[in-house]
Amino acid sequence: MRTLLVACACIGLSAAQSSPAPQAPPAAADPTPVEIHVAYAVKTQYEAVRRLMTALADKMPAEHYAFQPTPEVKTFAASLAHIVSSNVNQCGVLVGRKHELAGQDLSKTMTTKEPLVQAVRQTFAFCDEYFNTLTDNGALTGKAYDSFTMRDGQRVPAKVQAGAAATSFLSHNNEMYGYMAVYLRLKGIVPPSSEPRK
Repeated sequence: MRTLLVACACIGLSAAQSSPAPQAPPAAADPTPVEIHVAYAVKTQYEAVRRLMTALADKMPAEHYAFQPTPEVKTFAASLAHIVSSNVNQCGVLVGRKHELAGQDLSKTMTTKEPLVQAVRQTFAFCDEYFNTLTDNGALTGKAYDSFTMRDGQRVPAKVQAGAAATSFLSHNNEMYGYMAVYLRLKGIVPPSSEPRK
């Protein structure tokens, strides 16, 4: 029996010695750097904020659209109406025509979930007409629009390049999303940006 065990051990040792040692995987080649142009970055940020604002409007329950954290701040519905109004005005300049909701005080005419969710979707479909055309050879820099800015408390005329208007649009939407996400948190709802991506 002892002889048999010794023989088995020797066979096992011999097999282990004859097996090739595991090889290290070959070194990965350096990846080719990806060029991220301004138009790509702006369009990517637009797609992100469009997804988040649309999801935010969807996720707040209808009964909380009238929620007002304190008397000094707007209701959730009024804040959403504000961003819709701002977006149709800004994108109207970029697209080159007025949206049907432009010039309206939506905070008075849209106070419930269904029309506001629909308006958010319509607004971004309108804005898509500009943001989906972005390239680095013109859509951001090729045209300037008549507008105004504030200097020392005074409203003064301004020529606004398309790219400046586009980045202002993104900044305002991100600001409003961050502000309105708190409304969801106060109702115990996880904002879309804090959900795991699927």
